[in-house]
Amino acid sequence: MERFYLNRSKKNAMLHNQSLNQFPFQTVCNTIIEIAMEVHRSLGKGFDDSSYKEAFSKMLKLKGISFEREKKFGVNFYGVVLEQQFSADFVIEENIIVEVRSIPEKIEYNYVDVFKQLIVTKPKLGLTINFYEELLRFKQVALVDKYLS
Repeated sequence: MERFYLNRSKKNAMLHNQSLNQFPFQTVCNTIIEIAMEVHRSLGKGFDDSSYKEAFSKMLKLKGISFEREKKFGVNFYGVVLEQQFSADFVIEENIIVEVRSIPEKIEYNYVDVFKQLIVTKPKLGLTINFYEELLRFKQVALVDKYLS
């Protein structure tokens, strides 16, 4: 699995490869990935996003994992929340954003949405999962501040 983090400081933002033990919530992430693999094994490829989202949601419930689906977030601009909102497919245990896709694009292009969501939300870890391919594809991203210990 590819894991990336965005290091934001006041001066720059950089994308870095990151090792497994440096990512937060790794146990929950592994469970999420196992659930996605189970959904993919069961349904295979070829369905639209909504089918995978529904199956993924049902599996999260079966495993007893707390989540919100299609959670809305506002964008704060100089202390004012803009009318334009976006929604995350899933926010799991209030800490992880999961975006579910079934599209022919490479996974490398799909995680940009997750980065944008992480920048304006409390969760600082995200997963993009693409069910389109014969093999399940996913990318894990985290937002970290270099000044945090």
